Amino acid sequence: MSDIYELGIPLEAVEMIVARYALTMYVYADGLCTLCGNRGVMDTRRVRTPAGVEVGRLNYCLCPNGMALRQRGVDLDRWLTTPPGGQP
Repeated sequence: MSDIYELGIPLEAVEMIVARYALTMYVYADGLCTLCGNRGVMDTRRVRTPAGVEVGRLNYCLCPNGMALRQRGVDLDRWLTTPPGGQP
């Protein structure tokens, strides 16, 4: 991703391109994201390679929900443990 910044492409343009790509490739016509289930978060922390190497992490999704969470600076660990409409 650093190559994009070195090219001087504005972040807003990159976000628009990523959002368009995600909507085209991963969101059904009914609006459901196939990557995160519309949660905006992809949690792969328990993912390992066949050799047992941990490779997962907690990420914002590429979909509009994930991009909105990232833009707001939401702490994903806390967000995932907060009940809907409540405090953690």
